[in-house]
Parts: sequence; C-alpha cells; structure tokens
Amino acid sequence: MAGPTKGRRPSPLIDRKDSLALLTIRTYEAKDEEYVKSLLFAHARSQIWPAVKFFTFRNMQEWLILFVLFKLYVSFVELLIIFGLFVIWLFIRAKWEFESYIYTSCHDLDDIDNIYLKETGSHFWVAEVPLPSAASHLKSKPSQHGHSEDEDRMIVGCIAVTPSVEEPRRVAQVMRLVVAQQSRRMRVGTSMLKELEAFCLKGGFEEIRFWANNLRPEAIRFYESNGYEILSIHQRNLMRGDLVLLRRLLAGTKSDLSPSLRHADSTF
Repeated sequence: MAGPTKGRRPSPLIDRKDSLALLTIRTYEAKDEEYVKSLLFAHARSQIWPAVKFFTFRNMQEWLILFVLFKLYVSFVELLIIFGLFVIWLFIRAKWEFESYIYTSCHDLDDIDNIYLKETGSHFWVAEVPLPSAASHLKSKPSQHGHSEDEDRMIVGCIAVTPSVEEPRRVAQVMRLVVAQQSRRMRVGTSMLKELEAFCLKGGFEEIRFWANNLRPEAIRFYESNGYEILSIHQRNLMRGDLVLLRRLLAGTKSDLSPSLRHADSTF
C-alpha cells in the first residue's frame, strides 16, 4: 500500500533563466520511488486550503443566508466564532479526504516499473534539475545522462501515460502530472508534456486525454495554454473539487466516445 513518504523536499533552485537549459526529462528508475512519492503526496496535501476555499465559495449563497439567520440570534463575536469553527471543520474534512486518497488511491506508485514501464503504450518520466551547488558545474560540463558525477540532482516533476480504457490503440491518458511548487513557471510542466506527446506520436496515438480537478484555476489555464481543451466537467460532492476532462488531438481526428472515470482518481 502506498503511504506517506518523507524524501528530500525541493530546495531553492538555480536561476530561472538557466532552469530550462539544465532540466532533464528521463525515464523513471527504481531509485526515484521515494522522491516521486514525496513529490506527489506533498502536492496532494498542498491542495487542502484550496479545497477549503473552493468549497466555501461554491456554496457562498447558502453561507450568506445562514449568516443572516444567525445574525438574528447571536452576536457578531459569536458569529465569528461559529465561522471559525466551521472553517476548522472544513480543513479537517479536506485533510481527511486527501490523506485517505494517499492511502487508498496511489497503489500504482508501489509498482511503477510493472504498471508503466513494462506495458506497451505506457511510460513514466521524472524531471530533474541540479541542486544549486552543482548548477555551475553542470552549466560548463553537462552530463550525457542528466546526472552529475556525484548524482547531485533533484526531482522536481513527474508525469506518466497509459492507454485509455475506451480506445487503447488511439487514445492515451495522462497520469500523475505534478510539478514541485518551487519549480512552477519554469516550463517544467510544458517540457514534460512535450516529452509525453512525442512518445504518444511515436506510439501511434491520435489523442491525449487526462483528468484534473478544478481547485486551482491557474492549473486549468496551464493545460489550455499547452493546447488542451476542456471536454466535460463532472461535479462530485467532495472537497477535492470537480473532475475536469481535457484532451489534445494529435492527428486531427475527433472522438465522440464518452470517457470512463476509471483513471480519474489519479488527479487528486
């Protein structure tokens, strides 16, 4: 069972203008397991407060009605206390949902080699950059395999792909796309998507799909800026937000097949 894993947290990186040049996208290796799990679990936990805000604003009309009703019977100070207790309850609920997700829906991370690397049409990549202490050395003498002589690099992102349930020969599905918070806006995500898209084209896929949640609007904008369009939104009564299905056509053909939710839970 996949569970919380403590690994090296990404530290402040090299200058942004050098990050793309020194970025390496490579195939997952067994030694990466601890860091990939740490990255994915940290990402899941980072969405707790966005989930609280999402749930609050989605139900704003109901909260305003309750506010007016409570104001008729309690003082303003008591109302603030009630609101504070409610926010705490939302936080606990969101934390429980994400922790439950980590323990129950991440079993693929325990066997990445067999699930993603030994299956036709599937793959798993990690993105890594040099630690600040190694950056100057790598800029002058980059490693052929993306590693310095002392392995002084760190993983800042990951992404996977697998054939879709509905059309395994034509449609690929993105899984486990995560970029470390400290490395965002450095084109790490874009670089990983390009690597995945090249793999899909070589494998004969015509379309790429993936599920995301809508807790962070900037994430949806990122997908759209990389050529993905929203196909549908599936509401769910969870703190983890709604499921958004996105796709990108690689061969210019369209599909009207209704998507399966089988792999949707990989989106947190």
